[in-house]
Amino acid sequence: MGMAIKKPAIIMALYDIGRDNWDHFTVSYNTYLAWMRNTLSLDACFVIYTEPKFYDKIVEYRKEFDPELKKTVIVVAPLEELDCYKLYEERLENLMFTEEFKAKDHHKVPEMTKPLYNIIMFNKLNFLKHAKDSKYFDADLLIWADAGGLREDVSNYKGEVWPSLEKLNKLDPNKITFFSHNSDFDVEDKSFYAMSQIRNIQGTAFLVPANMIDELLVEFNQTIEECLSADYIGSDEKIFDITYCKNKSKYNLIKCTWRTYFNIFKDNAEESSDTSKKVFLDLGTHQCQGLNHFIYYELNMDKDWEIHTFEPNPLIDVEECVKSFSNHNITLHKKAVWIKNDKLVFKQYGNDGTSQGSLLEETNGGKSYGDYYNETEVECIDIFKFIEQFDSNSHIYIKMDIEWSEYEIIKYMLEKGWPKNIKKIWIEWHNIADEEYRIKSEELTKAIEKNKTKVINWH
Repeated sequence: MGMAIKKPAIIMALYDIGRDNWDHFTVSYNTYLAWMRNTLSLDACFVIYTEPKFYDKIVEYRKEFDPELKKTVIVVAPLEELDCYKLYEERLENLMFTEEFKAKDHHKVPEMTKPLYNIIMFNKLNFLKHAKDSKYFDADLLIWADAGGLREDVSNYKGEVWPSLEKLNKLDPNKITFFSHNSDFDVEDKSFYAMSQIRNIQGTAFLVPANMIDELLVEFNQTIEECLSADYIGSDEKIFDITYCKNKSKYNLIKCTWRTYFNIFKDNAEESSDTSKKVFLDLGTHQCQGLNHFIYYELNMDKDWEIHTFEPNPLIDVEECVKSFSNHNITLHKKAVWIKNDKLVFKQYGNDGTSQGSLLEETNGGKSYGDYYNETEVECIDIFKFIEQFDSNSHIYIKMDIEWSEYEIIKYMLEKGWPKNIKKIWIEWHNIADEEYRIKSEELTKAIEKNKTKVINWH
């Protein structure tokens, strides 16, 4: 027997945890609000938790689609008053900044370095419980949806009645529904798992029958306590994974790719049938900081993506950081990307030679770097020829952070004939504070975009 859901409600939240000022994994709040507007355009009941600084903008966006706010509740609560802030903020601060913990953390991802990130992620179930206890819309199904979950054009979502009651009522009424990369999994070493980049359950969205939220919250908090007591921690997704493995019979896992929850529960729609091969090229992998961001936050890649990483600096243990993405298809190339296959001098910088590095003589850049360490000869690869190997129907995405080499490489690729299968490219343009380089970057960006590739500045 399926569910008998009549009154689902979408719960979401937006808080300022300083993400627009982070060194890595930076996202502006204007971007988050734009993504949030996409979700707010749905024809659904919403309960939105936020702080005073975002209230007016959220009201403005929601009134576009619900002018009288008849299907909207906005709860203003300061970050410091959230349950998880009171329970875990001090303990997370004390754990994350110990030398012992930092020695275990090789990825410098938000859930290992930013306590407030964990606070908001961990508080999702508390938001759901508060909505249930407050009897907002008398909701019988609580649907968590991340504010940044829907990222396509708003026209894909505006006015859609979502989720489909017909599809919801095919679910088991006695189970919590998660979207997952796998239909089942096990966690053997909890500490290793939590500190790794392995994950299965997707925290972006999930569905909890109202009568099950209290029990789920208790079990989720118990898992957090177990982790903190043993001096390790992970993202909310790791906490969900470990909790799931304690009693799998309570859960329904829907195996799917990232951010497909919308289509799965949309009337008369199935998950996209696009079978084009997806390829990601990480040019300038360094210590995998960008790779982690693109896999889990920007592109939400699964094992079906073909990923290639390029890092020439032999002083960086790239093999070790790539190993942590064990459920992804990654090929490591210990080479510098360039405009031809060759062997060239690579300059190393930083106290131990693992900071920025560049092909200084070829790019005429980076001469102002004051922390020169050493130089070594490295193998270079003609990146245009490398890209040519992929089928023209492939969808290629590129992150380019290659210390001044971007100017010569982009110019070369445009001269050779920009590959039409490159859908998006994120580029860190170096030295654009200098007028000459700023003009170069703008001209090259315009030339790329004429070839129908979206260019995004990467920092």
